[in-house]
Amino acid sequence: MQRHNPSDKKEKEIRPPKKITKRYLTNAGLGYLKKFTASSGHFQKVMTRKIDRSCKWHVDQDKEECLKLLNEVTSYFQELGYLNDEAYSKALINSLARKGLSTRMMEQKLREKSISQELIRTRIETYKSEVDAQNSGLSVDQLNALQFIKRKKIGAYRSEKKEENKNRELSALARAGFSYNVANFALEIEQTEAENYLAASSSF
Repeated sequence: MQRHNPSDKKEKEIRPPKKITKRYLTNAGLGYLKKFTASSGHFQKVMTRKIDRSCKWHVDQDKEECLKLLNEVTSYFQELGYLNDEAYSKALINSLARKGLSTRMMEQKLREKSISQELIRTRIETYKSEVDAQNSGLSVDQLNALQFIKRKKIGAYRSEKKEENKNRELSALARAGFSYNVANFALEIEQTEAENYLAASSSF
């Protein structure tokens, strides 16, 4: 009786990547965008990895030509609205605001998603203006810090059973990108006052 070698099955399962064509990039890109929202830059990073893998296997391919095809596909998806960096960055900022992250951390997250620096600056300034227009009396980061302590159940939202550890809570706010002054403000405020400020802001 012939024994089955697990490595044989593994070798059979390895399939070579497809050659890069405009049709392949369009279909693969559409499949990705059906599952995930993405910025144009992040989409290109994902698809470039596919191109790299294909070119390593199919050495006759010209990577530069493949990247030109990717640019064409990216432009096509932008025209159709599948890639919209304006809408994507706005939605991401709103999501990060609900998590209570600082504007500094928002900028970092947007850079990680390959949003252009110019668009990051524009979107952050627009976001600040929208929050300022609500006239809550607090800065954007102060409001976001209150949202952060509420979500993390620290500061005024700390459970009575949980022992106070201000240094640890300050560290958590620092990791979220808040300055010491903003973090200290958030941890010193009473819960009722915090709720009043958050209620005055339609961002939350």
